[in-house]
Amino acid sequence: VFLKGPSLYAFKGLVGRFAPIGVHLAMLLIMAGGTLSATGSFRGSVTVPQGLNFVVGDVLGPNGFLSTPTDAFSTEVHVNKFYMDYYDSGEVKQFHSDLSLFDIGGKEVMRKTISVNDPLRYGGITIYQTDWSFSALQVLKNDEGPFNLAMAPLKVNGDKKLFGTFLPLGDVNSPNVKGILFFHLVKF
Repeated sequence: VFLKGPSLYAFKGLVGRFAPIGVHLAMLLIMAGGTLSATGSFRGSVTVPQGLNFVVGDVLGPNGFLSTPTDAFSTEVHVNKFYMDYYDSGEVKQFHSDLSLFDIGGKEVMRKTISVNDPLRYGGITIYQTDWSFSALQVLKNDEGPFNLAMAPLKVNGDKKLFGTFLPLGDVNSPNVKGILFFHLVKF
């Protein structure tokens, strides 16, 4: 290979004869890997509120007939904390989930804060953070509680999400229940 003026020239020699073979072998390996992944992997998705747990094997389903569970399927994942970073403009910059992994005996084997493009990998399993939502508003009243009020997505408009809940005041069995509405608007 040599450069002559603005052009690049190459002579076909021994390496040139074996290069297409190497390229084709690489393509065959990629196809074999894709096929093995499609027939021998697991997939699953779960939404877990902060402070709750899930067992990996309960949310993963086989993706093909060669799928074989590993020891990591008995791992329990606890969501310690969820939080967001914001730009100065108020837009969401990054989502974070602080996770703890516990073995079958209840011993913490790993703890990591994951975020978008920074997943948790353990025992052949990768945990990604794909979405978030508000599930409840916790309220303390006269040092009692916390009481969880379910929050619902009310509207999605472009790069904004609006969540709301209703806090009843007085007799909740009355036909004219009065209360307070809580709203939270998040901009991306």
